[in-house]
Parts: sequence; structure tokens; C-alpha cells
Amino acid sequence: MKKIIIIILLLAGAAGAAFYFTSSTSPVSSDYYYADYLPQDTLATVSLLDLKGLTDSFPASTLGRFLAKPTIHGILTELSAKPEAVTEYDKIYDGLAGVMTNPAFRQIFGDDAVVAILSPDTARLQHEPEQEILKSILIFGTSSVSGALDSFARLVMSKSVVKESVDGLDITRIQLDENEVMYGYSENGVLILAYDPGNIVAAVQRKPAGNSLQEAAFFKAVKKVWAQSAGGREYARTYVDLAAVRTVLNNSNDEEGKKVAEYLQGFEGVGSIIFDRQGELHITSRMNYDFAALNTLVKKQYQAVSKENLSLDLLTPEALVYYWGSLIDKEYIKGLLSATDDEQYKKLDAVVQRELGLSLDEAIAAVGPQTGLVVNEIVNTGLFPLPKVVLYLQIRDHAVALKIVDRLRKDIADRGFAAEQSEEVNGHTIYYWSILPGEATQPALVLTDNMIYAANGKSTLAALVGQDSTPGALPGPMAEVLGKDLVQDITTSNYTTFVMRPERLATDVKDAADWLAGILAASNGLSAEKLKQEILKLMHSVDVVTATSNIQKDFAVSSLVLKLHPPEAAK
Repeated sequence: MKKIIIIILLLAGAAGAAFYFTSSTSPVSSDYYYADYLPQDTLATVSLLDLKGLTDSFPASTLGRFLAKPTIHGILTELSAKPEAVTEYDKIYDGLAGVMTNPAFRQIFGDDAVVAILSPDTARLQHEPEQEILKSILIFGTSSVSGALDSFARLVMSKSVVKESVDGLDITRIQLDENEVMYGYSENGVLILAYDPGNIVAAVQRKPAGNSLQEAAFFKAVKKVWAQSAGGREYARTYVDLAAVRTVLNNSNDEEGKKVAEYLQGFEGVGSIIFDRQGELHITSRMNYDFAALNTLVKKQYQAVSKENLSLDLLTPEALVYYWGSLIDKEYIKGLLSATDDEQYKKLDAVVQRELGLSLDEAIAAVGPQTGLVVNEIVNTGLFPLPKVVLYLQIRDHAVALKIVDRLRKDIADRGFAAEQSEEVNGHTIYYWSILPGEATQPALVLTDNMIYAANGKSTLAALVGQDSTPGALPGPMAEVLGKDLVQDITTSNYTTFVMRPERLATDVKDAADWLAGILAASNGLSAEKLKQEILKLMHSVDVVTATSNIQKDFAVSSLVLKLHPPEAAK
């Protein structure tokens, strides 16, 4: 693999690796200097911060230990991988590690590195897409080291380094191999690299002239998102101009690209940041759009958002996985199903009428918009491990929902699936069917005033409808686990919410992992013991994961947060 490609992949991958970093290093400051060099129609930028610090902390992190050569060697050996697979992994690992620990790289990119993608020439993009994308890339770094370009040239082991004058600018030409050339220029501690020297000239000329990305309205808006990292250590920032991306797609000859462009109409862009604050890794994103200009189908998603989550009482400290979404809207689903084939909706309507005795329109109008699931434990059925799951669906028309439940019960009875049994709890009738020994193999169903609940095990539903907690209220003990900021995220989320407890899940899932490893060994004669152990270690390194999204009329915000244990606690 060419060294420069390794560098670009490494810069992009560093953001993902940051998920498992914890460090007391002080925050790194940056003034978005690179935006002065970029045009306002820049497609995207990815900024990686404090790469030197990340390099030093990564080997001791849980993910770093997982990816270490001895660990991967053990996993590959157990899985009977061919020797060349081990050799290939070592080459990639050594290549990345060699670049990151190289003194020249650490001097040049020790503070930050930015990869920017300019708007490509759409005509050339059709005929030479790979080459045109490469020509559209600019890489920025900051360095106080003299002779930074010479250091970079040695880093990539170029065959020759010469100076060239391009439009009056002294640019360094770096021959990477027989067919690949890169160009570099440095001024005032800023290093600029590109495959097209013309882009460097334009960038240098743009800085004093103005009219740069720094002045673009959406870039200014994104900087407010990035400001949310105050008090934390930043790892990465991303910026994508969706309006510019849409222009490129519309100007292309690719029909699929043009279809994507239709769904991007009205979108301005999206910006995100990855940062660590007091042991919590945050990934926050904001997408701006002009609601009136959005694609009709996209606009219909807004009709499903809810002011209040009616299922938060299910998010208890015992929950391993919790998902809630406010997604079901009749017009949106109808538009989604018929977007590519109008006959698809008609066929599904015929199936629903046959199975439920209702039209698809009637069925969708009677339920939603809220739906989701909860996994509270994983139990051993005697034959195999099985998660205890509760599925729920909000109802808007109780009479129609009752018809749906009664029709499902009748279909089960007609097919001789299993004998129906029932139990009254707190004024609600729980219906259940015993398929195999053990309650976890009992499908169960109950209709309440505002929800249809389905579960594998009637006791789960009995506890749910018999509880005294306030429906839709987050239990106090779980609020303590989450903390004030995460409680705020979850209680204000109006579109989707996801919560997982990886450390607790690792404990419950161990029997299932043992069972799966045993099946693999019995069927293929392979061992996955090492892989199982290392994945469980990764899970033990994370206490809570939350993901929320909030849709407003002119923007949408999403947040992913990982509450991490220190690396030593996950050993």
C-alpha cells in the first residue's frame, strides 16, 4: 500500500479509534486556519486533532490492545486463518504504526491534520473518478519545525524531491512512485499537500483575497456545534456541504446520483464533533435545512415526531438494550413504500386486508407514531440462550387496535400454532401461547390504553402492566446512572432514542457467546474462544451508550455518547 494512501486512511480512521481513548491531556485549541485557504463550495473537511497524543494513548486503550498483533495473531490462529492473512495484517499494522510513530510525522502532524475535498470537475469525474477525487484533495498540517516538507518527503520515502515554480509560487514536487506525484507548500507554520499544484496556488492566493470557507454561512453555523466541546478534549471535527454535494450529483451523468440529489434538496449541510469530557466520549452532529424546500417524502418524517416519549418508564437500570422511535406516520410510510413502485403499496395493502381484515391505511392510522423494544435479560432456555424482549407500539385508535389483536389471536388459533391462555393483571388481559418448555419461549400479547405490548414471557408483561410507576416517566435509579446531561438528551429526544449497557450486556451475553462458540467448534472444528474473550473485554470497557436524535423545523441534532471505563478497569 502506498504510504500516502496509508496516511489518508489513517487520518480518517483516527476518529473511529478515538472511541476508546481516555486521557487527562488538556484540550487542544485550533482556530480553523485551513478555512482561510478553502473555497466556499468545499464539499467536506475532516479535522483530526492532537494526533501525537492519540498515538501515545492508543496502545494502552482497550481498542489498542484488541488490535495489537499478539491479540489478532491469537484470533486468526484459532480461526485457522492462512499464514498469509497474518502476514498481511502485520504489514498493515506496521505500516500504520510506522507512520504514526515516525518522528517526522509527529513533528509535522503533531498538532492537527485536516483533509479537505474540493468540488470536483464533473466532466472529468465521469471518465476518471478516482483520479479526479484525488486531485480534489487538500491536506493541511501545522508545524513549527523548519524543513517540514523535507521531513515529509523522507516520511513517505519518495524517490525524488524537487522544487518547481507554479504561477510564481515555489512548490515542492514529491515523487511517490513511478505513477504518483504529490505537491507541497509551507508558509507561516502551515503545510499544504495536494495532488494538483493548481489547488495549492489557488489556496495560497485565496487567503489574502477572502471569500473563503471561513465566510460561508453554514461553516459559521457548524463552528457553533464545535463549540459544544468546551471543557473537553477534541478528537475530530467534520463538515459536509450537502448543497454543494447535491450540485455535483445533479451535474453528473449518473442516474443513481441524480436520485440521491432529489432527496438532498433543501439540505444545507451537516457538521459534527468528537470530544471527550470527564470520561464520556461525545459525537454530536447538526444538520441544517430549509424545511419548505425539502423533498416531500423527507418532509413527511417531521409529521411523526413526538413531544413526549411514552415508554421511558421501560428504561430501568435492568434494561440491557432500549430503543424508542417516533417513526410511524401513514403518509410517510405510504410515500416510502410507493416511492419506487406504486404497486408495492397495493400488494402490501392486499396482504394486510387478508390477514387483519383492515386496509393498510386503516391499520397504519390506528397505530404509532411511537414504537420500540426493550431487552432486560438473556436467559438459558435449556436448548439455547434467548433474550427476553418487549416490543411495543403506540395506538391512536383503541377500537381498531382491538380488532388487530383479536384478528391475530384468531389467526393463531386457526393455524393450530398453540393453545391460547390468558391472565388478568390490573384490568388488562394478557394472552400467551406455550410453544416449548420455559417461559422465554411463550409469545405473549397485551393491549393497554395507549400501547400494544408483545413479549416472550407473560411474566414480563404482567410486571409491566402491574407496576405502579408513572407511564412515560424515566425511573429515578436510571436517571442517576445516566447523569443530568444524558437525562436531558433522552427526555428531549423527539425522533429516536437508543440506550445500551455494554458492560452488563457482556455479563448476560457470555452464555450465548459460549453457545455460539460451541456451535462453531462443532460444525467447523474451529475455535473462537480468543475472539469471544476479546470482544467481551471491549464491551466491559463501556458502561453506557446513548444515541438520540431531535428534529426541528429547520435543523436536526443527533448525539452519541459513550460512558467509558478507564482502560485499566477493563482488563
